[in-house]
Amino acid sequence: MANYNLSLPAETINELLLWLDDKQDVIIKQTDLLASTGQSTTATMTQKAITDALNAKADANNVYTKTQTDTLLGAKADKSTTYTKAETNTLLGGKANVNDVYTKVQTDALLAEKENEIQANTDRIALLEYATAKDLSYVNAETGLALDSRSTANAYIVRKAGAYRIPLVYGNAIKNGNTNSAAYTRQGSDYTADFVNHLGNAITSPWIERNEGCAIASVGLLWQSAVGMITDAQIYDGQDGKYLAFSVASVPATNGLATLYVKDGNGDIMWSWTIWVTSDAFVSATITNHTSVEYDMMSVPFGAIWNAERTKYVLPFYQWGRKDAIIPAAAYNSGSNMTVYDINGNVYSGYGALGTEGDMLATKTVANSIKNPNLFFTSYDTTNYNWNNLAWFNNFWNAAITTSSDLADNQDTAIKTIYDPMPNGWMIPAGRFATGFTTTGNNTSTPAEFNVIGSFANGWNFKKNATDTEGIFVPAAGYRYRASGGLSIVGSGGYFWSFAPYSQTHARSLYFSSGRIYPLDGNSRAHGVSVAGVRELS
Repeated sequence: MANYNLSLPAETINELLLWLDDKQDVIIKQTDLLASTGQSTTATMTQKAITDALNAKADANNVYTKTQTDTLLGAKADKSTTYTKAETNTLLGGKANVNDVYTKVQTDALLAEKENEIQANTDRIALLEYATAKDLSYVNAETGLALDSRSTANAYIVRKAGAYRIPLVYGNAIKNGNTNSAAYTRQGSDYTADFVNHLGNAITSPWIERNEGCAIASVGLLWQSAVGMITDAQIYDGQDGKYLAFSVASVPATNGLATLYVKDGNGDIMWSWTIWVTSDAFVSATITNHTSVEYDMMSVPFGAIWNAERTKYVLPFYQWGRKDAIIPAAAYNSGSNMTVYDINGNVYSGYGALGTEGDMLATKTVANSIKNPNLFFTSYDTTNYNWNNLAWFNNFWNAAITTSSDLADNQDTAIKTIYDPMPNGWMIPAGRFATGFTTTGNNTSTPAEFNVIGSFANGWNFKKNATDTEGIFVPAAGYRYRASGGLSIVGSGGYFWSFAPYSQTHARSLYFSSGRIYPLDGNSRAHGVSVAGVRELS
């Protein structure tokens, strides 16, 4: 545009804009502009007035001013005029008549093309990065050191920012480099159930995609506890199978949790994994129960998220026999859910409860629970307080169990299953793991029989053995009620699952409050309860 000397009133300029052909390139000509208003063609208008007028009518039919284009591209320019096509060509690499300006429509198209090109390049770079990403199934969950052979799990630990991948394998279906069919093979018949996938079918291969009807379509992040912690999730084609590759941008000072998933072509989740992002040193403690059996237990349970002062922590919850982490409480003494986020930083609102207690919904199946790791399954009926419609499933956290109940010191013979929620090398403990937390080995409300150090403070510091003077702190993380999934007694009471069935409707757990310690409690399987992993022995 030329620089004219005469200004026109704003209303005149707006009338001129109505004359402009909004579908074509905007060519401002002095004589045409002035003639259209019946003025002498010798009159002039300032370049600034034209630019201001265009700004006053800034919609998709006008050109972008330099100010507007600067906002889009971060360019630096004279704010009093628009970009010519020549200038925009330089910024966007377009091809055009350099004597004209780009309309907004044209510039938008170029911007979109450039964004797509940038995204494609970003994806290519990510795939190259994932080719050398750390495979977490070759990492010892406890030490963080490399394993000689692959051991998969439903949960993995990330200790620093970087690129990672996990094989798309059912739980611990690969152990020490070999197919671990014992982890998904049903033993017995009367008190057990089949291990099935999201289609309700028996599992025939550790690799998800090698099972009938399980073609992999997409992967993603369901929720995470910190904005921007995990920033990308993609399918990576390895030589031996498909992987879920993801990027961790940062490790939160208070730790972080996330759920990743793989979907089929129908958009159904076929499996999901829990990622614990932590810089904490992994420490275990040997506890001795009342019958002198030793258990190596995580000193800080898997999934712990600290408060800002790192003096208290909250834990995820699990329904008995399910592998999926349920969102923790917002704080160690809060009855509200923790706020979690999707991969774009938006608040995730997908968590909820399926049905109401006793509704006997046909959707309360194991297969549907796999498809919906975001849902708490309320108890199926009012006499069988299970979260699913099975009569018995006593083997879901220990494939070796074939009886109606279990109360043995059988950690050494337990078979960790594909539904176990712990990382490699760790599993849910046996039914008698906590009997050393009372002096009698039984449930008690007599303080003199509490095997503790100090007083109750949102949890107990339990003695690890009869002569221990340090203790191991177990938090009163509360639980989620079977009928609604709502939080209860957070900060004042705690439950921790074992793998042992108590009856058809209940399972063994540790329960405690300020006035009770029950190491052999029987708890409704539909409750959402904390877990404390112990070392896998078999």
